[in-house]
Amino acid sequence: MNLKSTLFGGAALCALAITAHAAPVITTFDPAGAKNTVSTGIDKNGVVYGYWHDASFKQHGFVRAANGTITPFDAPGAVNTSASGADDKGNMTGDFYDGHHNHGYVRAADGTITPFDGKGDTFSNATDAKGGTVGYYLDKDNHSHGFVRAKNGKLKKFDPDGSNSTQPTSVNAAGTVAGWFFLNDGTHFTSGFVRTKGGTIMTFNVDGAVFTYAYGINADGVIAGTWQDGTGAQHGYVRDVEGTIKSFDVKNAKHTHVAAISAKGTIIGDYVDTSDVNHGFIRSAKGKITTFDVDGATLTFPQAINGKDVIAGAYYDAAPQRHGFIRTP
Repeated sequence: MNLKSTLFGGAALCALAITAHAAPVITTFDPAGAKNTVSTGIDKNGVVYGYWHDASFKQHGFVRAANGTITPFDAPGAVNTSASGADDKGNMTGDFYDGHHNHGYVRAADGTITPFDGKGDTFSNATDAKGGTVGYYLDKDNHSHGFVRAKNGKLKKFDPDGSNSTQPTSVNAAGTVAGWFFLNDGTHFTSGFVRTKGGTIMTFNVDGAVFTYAYGINADGVIAGTWQDGTGAQHGYVRDVEGTIKSFDVKNAKHTHVAAISAKGTIIGDYVDTSDVNHGFIRSAKGKITTFDVDGATLTFPQAINGKDVIAGAYYDAAPQRHGFIRTP
């Protein structure tokens, strides 16, 4: 800001004062009648997606518009409906239980719900309007196999070499999938993987890790996740498109858990302090870490972040009961 005169200087100082006092805004919410609310996705317009439990502890999905209007929904024939992820076109995905088996679904912006299945109980984790929908299904031996579901409904199964169970967790517009899998090769119990749209799978581990989990991938192909060392301590990491991995921790944290990564490379998650309390954190693309809590929360869990770095998540109160929140920068 250029303070060229007393007149403009006064106005500028006023603006600076306002800026100095500006702070992130956290809004909490629950669907009507909810006893438990969890936000799992947020799109570029600030629409939040998630699930909630009623007084009978039956589970339902919800969509919260940017103006605060909440629309509950259930998949057709569902006893319980879960919600896992959303894209920037208003599409979301999840799975539901019909009393006998689990099925995946996609829900379009107009509310149309389309169920789908793999070759067993099916769980859907993430969706992108261009990249498809990803998740896993269980075979007769309860081993999980990854899948990518195209817009035409066709499912393509995949597993990294050596996988005992495959867990895709995220997908970007290029159709690149990130996730993790069980292998137990004598050194690692789980490894991360990245799968291109063409089907090429590359696996990776953080140096010193016994467990490596990949939880998010952005449009640039940058992956974020959590790894666990031999002592049981958990840490965050970020893997660039070239495969270089950088580990990080929140200062003085016993454990650092990554939840998601934004288009800007901002990483969110929670950390456990020395009193075993969970708090939220935000790590900028340059590595600066900011921590936060929802007012009145005993535990705070950020879950999703959009391209504007607006965060959605859940927190526990003293009851303890979970509620949804949105944090606007």
